[in-house]
Amino acid sequence: MLALAARRMHAHGAVPLIDVHAHYLPSGLSDFAALHDDDRWPTLVIDADGSRIFQHGRVYRAIDESYYSLERRLEQMEELGVDHQVLSPLPVSLAAWADPLVAAEYCREFNELLADAVQQYPRHFSAFGIVPLQAPELACELLEEICSLGLAGVEIGTWLGEGTRIDEGAVLRFLDAAQEADLPVLLHPNHPQTFSSGGPPGIELAVGVGSDTSRALASLFLAEALTGESDLRLCAVHGGGGFFWQWPRFLEVARRVGARCEIPPHLFVDSAGLDDLNLHYLRSLLGDDRLVFGSDLPATGVPWSRSTIDALRSLDWDSELVLERNTLTFLGRDPRV
Repeated sequence: MLALAARRMHAHGAVPLIDVHAHYLPSGLSDFAALHDDDRWPTLVIDADGSRIFQHGRVYRAIDESYYSLERRLEQMEELGVDHQVLSPLPVSLAAWADPLVAAEYCREFNELLADAVQQYPRHFSAFGIVPLQAPELACELLEEICSLGLAGVEIGTWLGEGTRIDEGAVLRFLDAAQEADLPVLLHPNHPQTFSSGGPPGIELAVGVGSDTSRALASLFLAEALTGESDLRLCAVHGGGGFFWQWPRFLEVARRVGARCEIPPHLFVDSAGLDDLNLHYLRSLLGDDRLVFGSDLPATGVPWSRSTIDALRSLDWDSELVLERNTLTFLGRDPRV
């Protein structure tokens, strides 16, 4: 479907823009906080005072209707020239802290609502489902349901709750199962407190998310889950956080501990939150075939997303390759079709 959309756009002389990193919170999701008497569950409230996400009995984030309205999202996409978005749950919806069985119930309902959204506007939306990866065996069962719903892949968090590490054997077997199911994986930071010592307001959003992604990627590399032989299609959002900025140091440490580290052929990073300096560096390290467009809408807003698009298209490289073929390769669509 995406490849067909690409051909239609090519007929008009334009490069189709596919956004792999765009969050969505369906308004029809059940109130799990009320159902389970647990205010850790995020709850969408829409009333005369506006729209807010509540968690822990307080406002987690004030939002606008583009978070839950597909029609408003389509308007944003039109403003940006985005042809297609891959929707994914907000990181606060990756309930790694929850009881696995309740989390599985939540993931199943969320995934069904994502599939409903795709069915409403199949030309413009596809979606990544979610799984309770704090229980990797149960998460593997949900992979089959994600496939049966026709979802495009699976989103996982960098943090899997207390007592579950992203580099442990059961989680690596889950990643193998995703590969075998031909499902791409979107790796998104979700740790509620990266820095145990705390810090000033804004430190988590400013640098914590990038640090947590670095930890997760380093763990996967040191566990040799990401090697030159791996066919797992994985995209680390926000340019892979801070990981690739430390790549030379990381390689030296990996050598000392005897880990075999090489960048696998199907590891991608997205452009969300990056500027032209970031993009130049990632290109110099990773080459032209690993970067995909991600906006992180709706939180980033249209102006910031537009500046990211402008930065991508102004670089001295093949923007069609970056904005179309890499994305289709990550999603598993053949760009030649």
